[in-house]
Parts: sequence; C-alpha cells; structure tokens
Amino acid sequence: MKKNVGTKRTINLDEFKRHTGVLIDHMDDRFKAVDEQFKMVGEQFKMVDKQFKTVDEQFKTVGAQFDAQNEVIAQMMVDPQEIKSGLKKKVDYDDFAKLEKRVVRIEARLHA
Repeated sequence: MKKNVGTKRTINLDEFKRHTGVLIDHMDDRFKAVDEQFKMVGEQFKMVDKQFKTVDEQFKTVGAQFDAQNEVIAQMMVDPQEIKSGLKKKVDYDDFAKLEKRVVRIEARLHA
C-alpha cells in the first residue's frame, strides 16, 4: 500500500510576502475594531459613573431633607406635651369664677 503523501507546493517569496501582508492588514483592521469597541465601552463606563455620582448627590440631598423632617417631627411631638403640661397648670373657668367671688367678698370685708 502506498501512502498518499501530499504534494509539496512551492511558493515563491513574493507571493508569501503578499499573503502575509494581506493577513497583517486583516488583523490590523480587526485590532482597530476591537480598540474602537473598548473605547466605546470606556465612554459608557464614564457615563454610568457620572450618573452614579448624580444619584449619589441626590441621595445625600434626600438624606439631609429626611434628617430635617425628623427634627420637625420630633419638635411636633414635644409641643403637645408642653401644651398638656401648661393646661394642667391653668385653672378651670368654674374654679376661676369661684375664686373671683371669694376675692370680691374678702375685698368687701377689708374695705368695710
């Protein structure tokens, strides 16, 4: 049995250079395309980073507003307590009328 041995093909040097040059040009184009895609991805990352910074600033603003509202709510909770304690110290109208009558009687006795 004979082995089928491929025939050797001879390529001259100029043809080899031409084929190699075409391959190099093709690969250069591919590398340029990949480079452009990486640049686009980098720009997209910059845009996303900028958006995150904007959102972060908005969260800080909302946090400050939330803190301010908490202070207002805390003050609103204290105010009714102060009013309640103030009302307990005040005299009822009926008690005031009784005291006024007593003072008038006492003054009448003193001046008589």
